[in-house]
Amino acid sequence: MIRIKPSNKIFEATKLPSVLNINPRSIYNKIEEFKIFVEEHDIDLVCLSESWERNKDGENLNDIINIDDMKVISNPYQRQATGGRPAIIVKKVSLR
Repeated sequence: MIRIKPSNKIFEATKLPSVLNINPRSIYNKIEEFKIFVEEHDIDLVCLSESWERNKDGENLNDIINIDDMKVISNPYQRQATGGRPAIIVKKVSLR
């Protein structure tokens, strides 16, 4: 008989951040579903591979996503052509 020692690795895994990697091929027509998913699943970090972020006022990702305690990191000016434009959305943490 082999005895397996108890492990607390499952407890340690619960401390890991939840990460979402998504290619929405333009987030603009999916914004409400996206926000609901992020909030319901308590996502800590989102990586968007094709946000198709727009350079117009009021249409940048930070304005349209607008989730409490989340910060959008992107550069809508990196490409002049349409498409692409990756972004990272990260939960703000308070340092104690």
